[in-house]
Amino acid sequence: GLVDLEGDTPISLAAKAGHDEVVDTLFRKGHYSQLAHTHFATTCSHEQKAVIYRAADTEVASLRAQLEAQAATVEALKAAHREEMEQLLAGFPLALAGAAAQFQRERDAAERE
Repeated sequence: GLVDLEGDTPISLAAKAGHDEVVDTLFRKGHYSQLAHTHFATTCSHEQKAVIYRAADTEVASLRAQLEAQAATVEALKAAHREEMEQLLAGFPLALAGAAAQFQRERDAAERE
């Protein structure tokens, strides 16, 4: 059912409902000046308000999807980096052993000369 929205602005309603992203989006985009708030609260029909809220919701959903995609990319990069580091560390003792053996061979050769 429709609630009575008279006197409320999109930002105040979003803030009351705890939709911080919506508040941020509305402020950042500058969709509503104080004048527009007043106009919106007093003259828009419920249908118009519903359309505006749906548009804001769609925009927020799109922003959230972008953020989630970015977060997933960051996680994938971190995982790849971790895997790389683990491979390097796993190979380190072998490389060290190889270098030590090489050093030993060179020292033995020098002693024989």
